[in-house]
Amino acid sequence: EFLSQCHRVVTENTTISSFRYDSLVRDWTCYTLAPAALEDGCIYSLIRVTVDERQRQRLMATVEARTSLLISEMLSKLSAEQSYHAAMNRMLEMVSDVIHADRLSVFECSGSQMVNTFERVAEGVEPKVGEVSAVTRGILARWFATLKTDSVVLVPNVSVVERVSPGLYRWLVGCGAHSLMAAPFFIDGEIFGFLGAYNYQIDETVDLNRLFGAISTFIAARIENRQLIDSLRAASRVDTLTGLLNRRGCQEAMAALFARDAGCPCVLAMLDLDDFKRVNDVFGHNAGDEALRAMTRAMRATFPTGTILSRNGGDEFLAVLTGEGARDAEAALAAFTRAGLDFDFGGQRLQLTVSAGYASYPDQADNVRELFSHADSALYSVKLSGKAGFRRYVPSAEEGARVRLGFSARDLLDYAPNPLLVSVADEQADILYANREFAHLLGYASMYDLMRGTGGTYRGVVAPEERERVRDAIDRMDRTSGVGTLEDFRFGVVGKDGGVLAVTASLRFVDIEETGRVLYTYVTSGRG
Repeated sequence: EFLSQCHRVVTENTTISSFRYDSLVRDWTCYTLAPAALEDGCIYSLIRVTVDERQRQRLMATVEARTSLLISEMLSKLSAEQSYHAAMNRMLEMVSDVIHADRLSVFECSGSQMVNTFERVAEGVEPKVGEVSAVTRGILARWFATLKTDSVVLVPNVSVVERVSPGLYRWLVGCGAHSLMAAPFFIDGEIFGFLGAYNYQIDETVDLNRLFGAISTFIAARIENRQLIDSLRAASRVDTLTGLLNRRGCQEAMAALFARDAGCPCVLAMLDLDDFKRVNDVFGHNAGDEALRAMTRAMRATFPTGTILSRNGGDEFLAVLTGEGARDAEAALAAFTRAGLDFDFGGQRLQLTVSAGYASYPDQADNVRELFSHADSALYSVKLSGKAGFRRYVPSAEEGARVRLGFSARDLLDYAPNPLLVSVADEQADILYANREFAHLLGYASMYDLMRGTGGTYRGVVAPEERERVRDAIDRMDRTSGVGTLEDFRFGVVGKDGGVLAVTASLRFVDIEETGRVLYTYVTSGRG
């Protein structure tokens, strides 16, 4: 209505006086529109209307009531929308029914840039959804800082912007904006976007400042919530220690790959750090974590850009190669497993070997599940063959591999017919391992039970009256033969009930990397 009055003043060369609520001054005014000396221009003059308090409250109540009703209706409808995109588009549709702008846009930060993520435009105005704004995040932040506001900004004429922000002014002019209404979005004090209306029209019966501020607050909350959900979704796909995709993330990335090209040739390689548990046991879990990070760095340096890299869990990693990478997969895996893994920890240079198995799609597998299964079988085949190498999936090699690998060294030792005790060959002589037969010989239910009963040392196993003689025998063996064996050595051990058992055993010193010198005690006979 106000713009139509301006048009009449210019075209009919007439003067109009009236009464209205002005949202810029936030009060009721008496105004006059008159022709101006400038062509196609008019003069707008106004004064605040002095009314009695009752009339003033009644007029203000009308504006406030309609504004509150609009806000309530909008937020109610928006809250009912389940989809983020549907809610944002619905919001712009409802706001545009009140503001009547040429362009109503939501801008969000993407790094240092501002991206037009949602908009509603008047008929004949070119849409610009998805465009990156020439206005950077920094320019926008400085402008709002200059205005010293974090709420709604009303700019009836954008020419006033040029003095405080030339870059913003040039962008507004380039967008065809003559007037601007803007409300910034903040997260933790940092600007992350804004709601903007270009060439808006003022509805005198609504407090646009309050309406725009309320809606922009709701939009900011929806954007912040969506960003939180996106970050949580991304975190659920990423391994926090290495920064690689986790198994779920890898499977989703592969599903997306096949969705784009169902027949896309690729190679899935499974890589495993050999004897990784020993690093954790000997040097601690911090060393194990550093080994995993070193493995990540080595994979990123070895495999070509575009390879899907993932930590499958524990010390197992995945690499999905496509294109040239798939064709060169064998050479890359050969080089990787041949080099092994070297890394520094606690002033020491530690080394690990790597095993890898791989399978190719679509010639060896019909789907992702089969591809994983075949690469897994190839990896276990390498493990059975002595580790530190790589192998392509061969169907005939799969049968029986799981059963053979499942029979571990611990199974072998626990069920060996003779008792076995392994301890550190030093003054403390801590027990490293006792098999089931040794625990049962002394009357203990398990190694854990034995460790508690003996204090976890070799000294706690030997009968008190025999300790000096056993220590002297072991010292002589060390001095005379270094790493050697003492056969048929007879001594007494203490049972759980306190009784002494006479045993005959073979003693052997062995030097083991990382652990150092250890003493094997293999009991050949024993009696109470």
